Amino acid sequence: MNVPQVINPELIDYADVTVATNPTTYDVVPAFNRLSNADKQLKTAMIVDPADFERVSGITPKEHEGFNVGYIGTVHHYKLHPNFVRMSSGIEVPNIRFLVGGSGIERELILQAKLFKSENRFSFLGHVEDISSIIEQLDVYGYPLCEDTYASGELNLQEVMHAGIPPVVFPY
Repeated sequence: MNVPQVINPELIDYADVTVATNPTTYDVVPAFNRLSNADKQLKTAMIVDPADFERVSGITPKEHEGFNVGYIGTVHHYKLHPNFVRMSSGIEVPNIRFLVGGSGIERELILQAKLFKSENRFSFLGHVEDISSIIEQLDVYGYPLCEDTYASGELNLQEVMHAGIPPVVFPY
């Protein structure tokens, strides 16, 4: 529904089958709704993203100092809330650290953290294949997405909850 993840009629017309990964996409996106019921059944499907709980099974918390907040995902303005660093810098919890797994605009976020004199609170880890290495260090999972996010099944959110980490999320 929002750039850069827009499903347009041409995509549905071109593809043999277009699969939505959540009911909102399937029920609300105009490109799906323009189809007759028969065409919608023929050309589209809705399959909820399945999380891979195997990769987070058996995670045991690692002892660490302070209070660790994690984020794993796309590090870009079209996913992550644009005020992520400002909001995080304003949290008044002793020895708080933000472990950020994912790639995108890390350099920009580091500069923002320096402006807020909180660069020591952030660890930008880049792309992390083994997310359990981050999850085992977390006290809470912070997932502040931007208002017009293209979020769908949010498998990482499901996985951290399966691992027993409480999430803090926005309603988007």
